[in-house]
Amino acid sequence: MAIPILGPEFDMASSTYDPKTGKARVFFRYGGRQCNRTVKVKSARAADALCETIDQTIADLERGRLALPPDANIVTFIVSGGTVVQNTTQAASPEAVTLADLFERYRTDSPPHLEASTRKMQEIHFRRLLEVFPLKSVKAFDKAAAQEYVSRRVKQRYRGKPIQRETIAKELKTLRQAWSWIATRCQDVTPPTFVLERVMNSTRIAERPSGA
Repeated sequence: MAIPILGPEFDMASSTYDPKTGKARVFFRYGGRQCNRTVKVKSARAADALCETIDQTIADLERGRLALPPDANIVTFIVSGGTVVQNTTQAASPEAVTLADLFERYRTDSPPHLEASTRKMQEIHFRRLLEVFPLKSVKAFDKAAAQEYVSRRVKQRYRGKPIQRETIAKELKTLRQAWSWIATRCQDVTPPTFVLERVMNSTRIAERPSGA
C-alpha cells in the first residue's frame, strides 16, 4: 500500500486490540471529529493494517481521489476503505455505546491541559457510575436513569457514612462533562438530555434511619 501524503494537522489512526475477544477498537479523526469503531480482526497486526487502510482512505478523501457518497455513514465508509456505504437514515451502529465505552473514549481523547488531580477525581466518579450501571447504554441514560442513580447512590455508604447529595451531583456533573465532550467528537454519541439541577431537585430522597 502506498504511504499517504498527509497534512501537518493529520492524526494517524490508532487501535487497541483485545486478544480475548478478537476485536479491536480503531480511533481516527476526520472533519475535525474523533471517531472510533469496534471491529473483528484476527490479530494486532491486522488491526495495524486496518489503521493503514483508514489513513489511506482519509488521505484519498482529502485529496479528492475519493468522494464521500451522500448520506453515507462516515465511520463505516472510512473503516471499509471506501468500499461500504451504510446509509445513516437506514441503519444504526450495531453496538450500543455504553457508559464504559464512553469513559474509555474520554480517556483516549480527553480535553487537553486537565490537571492530574482532576483526572484522578474523574476516574473515581467513573467507577461510581459503573458500579450502579455497569451495562447501561448512553442512549438509555435519560432523566429517569439519572434520578434512579441518585436514589440508589444515596442508599450507599462510604466508611460508615451516607453518601452526600453534593457528592452524587459532582458524579453526574462529571458524566455530563465527559459525555458532552465525546458528543462533539463522535458521530454515534448525542449530547446528554438530562439537566443536573432538575434531576437533583426532583429526586425524592427517603429519610435515613436514625443513627445513619
